[in-house]
Amino acid sequence: MLSELEGAVLGIVARKQPLTAYAIRKEFHNAVTQSWSASAGAIYPLVRRLVLDGLLIENSKPNDGRKSVLLSISQKGRNRLCAWIKEGDLKTLGPVADPMRTRGFAFFELPLEDQINVLQRWSALTEESIELTKAQITRFKNEVDETAAAATRGTELQLEARLQWIAEMIERVNGS
Repeated sequence: MLSELEGAVLGIVARKQPLTAYAIRKEFHNAVTQSWSASAGAIYPLVRRLVLDGLLIENSKPNDGRKSVLLSISQKGRNRLCAWIKEGDLKTLGPVADPMRTRGFAFFELPLEDQINVLQRWSALTEESIELTKAQITRFKNEVDETAAAATRGTELQLEARLQWIAEMIERVNGS
């Protein structure tokens, strides 16, 4: 069974192959969500494991003085990726950690005068995130990566739902 990060890396390689480990890092670094570290210490050892497990194939980049290694997904890797996509349970595919929701559990501990300010800040941050997400969707479409554009649309919808929740919180505070 693949970890979420392993599945994400295999998915990137399957969509964009052949590419270098550095290009994989850039994909994570450029993502709107920052669920995983894009550090060399996180990505390079994971890529090495996927190669050793036969899930990724390494090839030398032709005419490259830097001796870059291009990665492609193997048939074994594609089979594992497909199995990972199909599997999942409530723990894996259910609600994920949400720092705003976590703060929401203690929100009413704030003095009333701070509550609206915090909610307005959360709203502005969420609207900014929506704009960043829309820009990423546009970038994916320009790169003709419809799969990534469609997947990122889910993020946009989650953020729009969050914005609705914040509006409800503002109504509740104003009604206090």
